[in-house]
Amino acid sequence: MSALLICWQFNAVEAADNGQLEQVFKRTHQKGFLIRFEGPIGLMLPEYLELQLRRARRAGADLVVVEIDSPGGELEASFRCANLLRSVDWADLVVYVPEEAYSGAAITALGGETIVMAPEARLGDVGVIFMDENHMFQHVPEKIRSPVVVRIRELAKSRGRPETLAHAMVDMDWVVYRVRNRGTNEETWMSDEEIAIKNKEAGKDPQWEKVEKVAESRKDYFLTVSGERAIELTLANRLCDSREQLRKELHLQDGWIDVAPNWVDTTVVVLNFRLVTGFLLVVGIIALFVEFSAPGIGVGGLTAGLCFLLFFWSRFFGGTAGWLEVLLFALGIIFLLMEMFVIPGFGIAGLGGIGLILASLLMACQTHIVPTTPSQWAETREWSLVIGMATLICLGGVGAIVYYLGDIPFLRRLALNPPVADSTPLGVARLTADQSVDRDGEEADPRSVEPASVSGFEVGDQGTADSPLRPSGKMAVGAQLVDVVTDGEFVEAGEVVQVVEIQGNRIVVRSLRSMSAG
Repeated sequence: MSALLICWQFNAVEAADNGQLEQVFKRTHQKGFLIRFEGPIGLMLPEYLELQLRRARRAGADLVVVEIDSPGGELEASFRCANLLRSVDWADLVVYVPEEAYSGAAITALGGETIVMAPEARLGDVGVIFMDENHMFQHVPEKIRSPVVVRIRELAKSRGRPETLAHAMVDMDWVVYRVRNRGTNEETWMSDEEIAIKNKEAGKDPQWEKVEKVAESRKDYFLTVSGERAIELTLANRLCDSREQLRKELHLQDGWIDVAPNWVDTTVVVLNFRLVTGFLLVVGIIALFVEFSAPGIGVGGLTAGLCFLLFFWSRFFGGTAGWLEVLLFALGIIFLLMEMFVIPGFGIAGLGGIGLILASLLMACQTHIVPTTPSQWAETREWSLVIGMATLICLGGVGAIVYYLGDIPFLRRLALNPPVADSTPLGVARLTADQSVDRDGEEADPRSVEPASVSGFEVGDQGTADSPLRPSGKMAVGAQLVDVVTDGEFVEAGEVVQVVEIQGNRIVVRSLRSMSAG
């Protein structure tokens, strides 16, 4: 995760060359924001950065300064941050590197319109790595590195920086030279391959010749440069010893605007921790089981709803979830409800519902749908482990609930417990003289007795809905109340219902009105 502190500033400007870039330091800016992010770049940073950029734009900022001090992080997150910075065309954008911008942080920095570095700061070393099956970090193979090279070259080119030097940050075998055109005395940077291509295009009169080798691009070394060297290689635009010096050179009239992370940002960060995510899933799934065991919006339903609401909300803000994941989760719940109340037994609908729920949870935890790169496979394995462990814990919790359901006072009310068997026809229990009067000597409701034995009922027996069935409630059979559940329909109190199915201790009824209409 990235630790982020913030401050900023903006003004619309289009800069295409160094002359125009220098205008950033000649203008007087009215409102400034400084966004600082320190530490590893995580999956949340792009969403957080985009959120703060929107806030700055709404505030009418005319200058944005992004201060980067990071060892790097997630590859895709870094490119997303770079593209966010590159898309800022409504304000002056300056990237400031006071100490280090390695790996993914260097990618992000290259997306800045203007790069300012401290003299001894470091920029580069974008060697892409992955963790192998032995949990050892390895450099990715050429097949994976090549697309990264293409992307970083295009990024550098879009900001007018030497593509070949950006290439050398990713490819340890890419050696770069300072070269000169014999005809025009123009100087630039090229590799051996690029020099050969240029001279081949010139025909019999090669124009480009090597002047000196860029020492930082030697073989088996990812190009990394200091601030002073970055200026020489035109990778950076200016040197500044401190943030205060940068503020003065940018002519900020009122100083910086500090925007500290608010409670929403902090909450999202906490909820995206693997341990917290696993806890939400465990509590949510167990609460969902309790709710399904006793249908109706109760404690289980509210708890499950809260847990999954927090889960998807944090994933939305974290940038790993969208409406597709929410839709799949909702479909999974619908399939389970159909299996419980519409389709008898447990089959395709039930298994499909569980599969959709697990798939939606996994997709909501990662930035991709199908993993294709080593880093994506590693991410999928990590979150699969979290969800798998949460599922196993849930199975243990559900087993404990089932075992102790009749002994825990609070949970006992959620179960449809079998009553004591009675020989009365249709399981109707008779009142004794003592049962007809309550403890205070007042006449009790003659139906307030123990429910009838399920074994005394048969399919086809009829009764009256004593309370609304949504879908669970009570059916009155003579002077006896019996716990029942419908097959999904809503039945008003007072309607005549008929037993259509008996599963263990569960009596399923249906309104005669709907049966007649059918």
